[in-house]
Amino acid sequence: MPTSPLSVVVSDHGPVRSRLAALAPSTSGRLGSSDFLRLGAVVGLVGWTATAVLELLAPVADLAAPTAGLVALAVWTPLVGVMVGAGLWHVPDAMRFSLPLLGFGLLNGLATTATLWAVIVGLPATVGGDPFVTVPLGPVADAVWSLWTVDLAIGYAWTADALRRDGQPGRAAGYSYAAFLGFGLVVYHAAGVDAIRTVRYPTLAALHALPLALDARADLGGLRRTAVLYLVVFALVGVGALL
Repeated sequence: MPTSPLSVVVSDHGPVRSRLAALAPSTSGRLGSSDFLRLGAVVGLVGWTATAVLELLAPVADLAAPTAGLVALAVWTPLVGVMVGAGLWHVPDAMRFSLPLLGFGLLNGLATTATLWAVIVGLPATVGGDPFVTVPLGPVADAVWSLWTVDLAIGYAWTADALRRDGQPGRAAGYSYAAFLGFGLVVYHAAGVDAIRTVRYPTLAALHALPLALDARADLGGLRRTAVLYLVVFALVGVGALL
């Protein structure tokens, strides 16, 4: 039976990952692959749903920059901390030094850096004499949403390739179609499709949470996972078209 790329033998790692394994803190190993996938799904669902609520309520509560951006940071900081802490101290070495997790770690680190720049460095800026409205509001929100959607799409494509190499075409198909959906959403969003812009953060929540949560279900094949993901995202876009 093929092994998951999230649970490979550390000795099979390349020299760089073996070095990281030697430097990393010890782990309790209490979280298995499915547990970690579910945790990632919960973090994504809670974080992006909260961001969507903040974007919806900000005009009502008169939250402009920098308040809106700082509130978003306050929401995401503990969520990211939980995910990083679990990855460092509670998943086995075979999982935390696997190619998919290292790839996502690099991608998320770059996306987080860009997001922090948009929130913190961009705060004093002005556009036409008005305060620069920052994440999750205004023109910067479009760029940040696209950044994180592409981040997920590339990560899913990377994971799909690892699964395919590991002899798990069913799981690979689920992530491949999720990556295709992510890139498609960015293209249509860039084209100015209002239906996506209206529900951009709910669709990002679905794109983040569903592939991970469904992959944790070993009884679901790649096509069934894909069907669920696409139905949910298309339903959200449909709602956006009606708003």
